[in-house]
Amino acid sequence: MKIYSFSKKVPPYLASPFIDFENSLDLFHPDVRILELGTGSGGASGHLINNFNNVTYSDVDPENTFRFNRFFKDNLNISCSEIDVEKIPFPDNTFDVIVAVGLLSYCNKHIALSEIKRTLKIGGHILILDSINSQNIFFKIHRYIKIVRGIHTFRYKNMLDSNFLKYMNYIFFEEKLNYYGSMYFMIPMLRKLAISNKAITNFCNYFDQIKYSKNFAFKIFFHGRKL
Repeated sequence: MKIYSFSKKVPPYLASPFIDFENSLDLFHPDVRILELGTGSGGASGHLINNFNNVTYSDVDPENTFRFNRFFKDNLNISCSEIDVEKIPFPDNTFDVIVAVGLLSYCNKHIALSEIKRTLKIGGHILILDSINSQNIFFKIHRYIKIVRGIHTFRYKNMLDSNFLKYMNYIFFEEKLNYYGSMYFMIPMLRKLAISNKAITNFCNYFDQIKYSKNFAFKIFFHGRKL
C-alpha cells in the first residue's frame, strides 16, 4: 500500500520544512534502524513507510497507536507501540536514526532530548521538525489567544525557543538547522487576493532565505548527530 509523504499532503507553500525533512531521510540506507517518536495516527510517517524497512513507530497516546494499527492492520510489518519519549524502553546505543515531528512541545523536552541521545548509537542522527516560539508578533498573538482560551495551553507554553535550540546544538553536532514560515501569517490574505499557490510558495521561500527571518520563523528543522 502506497502512503503519501507529508510533503505531498500539504499545500506547496507549507511544504518546504517537510521536503527538507524527507530529503535528509533519503541520505540513509533503507535498512538503518529508525525510531519514530510521536507517530500519532501516522500523518507524517509516509516517507518512512515507503522507503525504510526497519522502523519502530511509537506514540504515548494509546488512542493514537490504536488508530495507526487499525489503519495498517493488513500490513504485518507495520505497527505502532505505546512509548513515552521521556522513558524510551530501549538500551543505550540502539538506533541509527531517531525522528520526532511536532513532538517536543508536548513533553518535558529536556528529558526527551536526553533519552533520544541515550538510545542513539554513536554517530547516530536525530531529525526534529517542530514549531518555534519566535518573535513574530502575529504568531505570538495567535498563541496568546489559544492559551487564554485554554487550547493546548501546555504545548504553547512549552514550545521550542532560541535557548532550547542552543541546547540542542550543545547536545548534538549540528548537521543542519533551517527556519521556515516567517511569512505564513500572510497566506490567508494572499489566498483571498487569488494569488496562485506557486506565487505564494515563492514569496514564503524568498523571505525564509533572508538572514534575519529566523527571528520570525514558525517552524524549524534540525538534523543533528551524536558524537
